[in-house]
Amino acid sequence: MEPRCALVTGGSRGIGSACTLELARCGFDVAIGYNRDRQAALGVARAAGRYGRTARVYKVDLGKAGDAKDLVPRVLKDFGRLDVLVNNAAVAPVKDIEEITAEEWDRVMALNVRGAFLCGQQALRQMRKQGGGRIIFLGSQAGQTGGSFVGAHYSASKAAILRLSKSFARAGAAAGVLVNCVSPGQIDTPMTSSFPQDKVRMLKKAIPMKRIGRPEEVAKVVAFLASEGASYLTGATVPVNGGLLMP
Repeated sequence: MEPRCALVTGGSRGIGSACTLELARCGFDVAIGYNRDRQAALGVARAAGRYGRTARVYKVDLGKAGDAKDLVPRVLKDFGRLDVLVNNAAVAPVKDIEEITAEEWDRVMALNVRGAFLCGQQALRQMRKQGGGRIIFLGSQAGQTGGSFVGAHYSASKAAILRLSKSFARAGAAAGVLVNCVSPGQIDTPMTSSFPQDKVRMLKKAIPMKRIGRPEEVAKVVAFLASEGASYLTGATVPVNGGLLMP
């Protein structure tokens, strides 16, 4: 089989690192986008290498339009192709709605929405040339409900991602580029560790499964969407939330 390449943005920790490792386990060479923690990204790359896959790390600030536009071409230069993009990178400030400044609003939207759009745009262009591929957006239950802990800017950005994924799905379907969105609920990650823990405990009681999710459980769904098993699935939003939200 021809080697397959998957790019995971925000791939150095949390859901992103879990997705990177699961895709490597499934036979993909992996490109790991990261912003700050190079050592963490290299650690994920080493772990992916244990599955016999090639792994490379790419420092990128997806809040900068130039960086976001250049990431996919950098990956193509090293790997020659791109079969899967996991649009995962995001920031989730915990901020009262009255305290959000215009500058912080713009920063969150630039990274969470514009960065995902520009990466997706470049990936779609390449995948059309190749005759197919998969783009998987990471949404959030906060984008469907307004969120329990995160700021309104994060919730708004993830609501945009839910709809953006459908626009990409329509644009790519005829060319064999399948686009779906995974919408996690409360997952045990470094990002969510900053949430008020008393409120997290209350939320846990409200989850029908009575527990917080694990990054690996999200990654399994992402890997399925990247697989041949999802060959007739596009434009979907898959909730991974323990039953807390049943749309």
